[in-house]
Amino acid sequence: MRFYDINGVKFPSVTTVLDVLPKPTPLKLFIENNPDAKFIAAERAYIGTLSHFYFESKNSIPLDRTAELEEVDLQFDTEENREIIEDIETKIEFFLMEHKLEPISLEEELHSVELQTAGRCDYIGYIDGELAIIDLKTSKAFYKSEGYDSHSIQLSAYQYCYKEMKGVDIPNLYILRVNESNWYELRKKEYNIEGFKHARELFRKKYDK
Repeated sequence: MRFYDINGVKFPSVTTVLDVLPKPTPLKLFIENNPDAKFIAAERAYIGTLSHFYFESKNSIPLDRTAELEEVDLQFDTEENREIIEDIETKIEFFLMEHKLEPISLEEELHSVELQTAGRCDYIGYIDGELAIIDLKTSKAFYKSEGYDSHSIQLSAYQYCYKEMKGVDIPNLYILRVNESNWYELRKKEYNIEGFKHARELFRKKYDK
């Protein structure tokens, strides 16, 4: 679990809150039936982290990620994973050639006092002239959940936090999925803050004191 200290109060991260929702069936079965599931998840997280660093480096807002790089688990620095990351970087390059990005902020920390949650948003800015939030994923699939779309809920929480903090309503929510198996995919998501409020209430009943 991850928490943010907001004026002396511990707010669970958006993704921590979403962990209370049921996992998609294919992902649940993979975790239950694969003894190496935790290792594989950590390896995919390593690939995702370095891919995020590359995406950030190609935008016009410089970020100092030295501290985060020092925490990267070098056991996953293998030739195979380097090739995977290079493949993802190439696809990010094509995405950036085919779409005009004008960032306002990268990895901005957001929070909502009303929702009692916080998180970091990969990208807030313009894409092809439209104000948007973009979250980068390196998963190999869009897993279908029963009755909800976790990506819509996650992005909606960021949008809600941003509006509460800045007074700006961001109209477009996107997932940019890039991995070694498929071409990049930019998928627009619907606003669903009620889904996050439901998850937050479940989290409150389970964990909040």
